[in-house]
Amino acid sequence: MQVHATINGTARADLVFTTRHSEKPYCIEYVPGEVTVEFSIDNAPVDQLRILVKNKTEGYIQLLKLFVDSIDLQHSIYSGTFYPNYNVNYYQTQHPPESYSPATEWYHNGEWCLDITKPIWEYMVKNYA
Repeated sequence: MQVHATINGTARADLVFTTRHSEKPYCIEYVPGEVTVEFSIDNAPVDQLRILVKNKTEGYIQLLKLFVDSIDLQHSIYSGTFYPNYNVNYYQTQHPPESYSPATEWYHNGEWCLDITKPIWEYMVKNYA
């Protein structure tokens, strides 16, 4: 399956694109600006798309668009959940949530996850028709 993810933001970070069943993650060094990342994922009937954000600098990173096999998952990206890896001092003083959704803007290191089923067109029909 082919995935196209469009990312924008003001921070630098290492981004790792993978799935729950993938043994071959796709990694990039993200720099501020808009970029479309293209990669392949294994075909499992029930899976989870994941974007790991690590070594992020000050600023944010935003998931703008997501296509799987040329099918626009724009409505689905708001169902994704971000699990931040907060700085210890920030976590102790601010008491932020352990995760948040919708989560298309990321201000911390962490992992964004979206549960999907395949074929992707059937997933879209069941969830958004």
